Amino acid sequence: MKALHFDGSGYWLYYRLLEAGTFEVIAAEDACVQIDSTQLAMLLGGVSLVSGGARYV
Repeated sequence: MKALHFDGSGYWLYYRLLEAGTFEVIAAEDACVQIDSTQLAMLLGGVSLVSGGARYV
């Protein structure tokens, strides 16, 4: 997963790989998706954004 963040003075690129499993795919028409901090924490924590429950892969 790659995330681009602008902090007011420059851009940060966050990059995260998983040892096992997958991140949930977020359906979108564009190649970019904008999510808030709560959704990002849920996604990185393995919680499904659709059902709100834990996602075990």
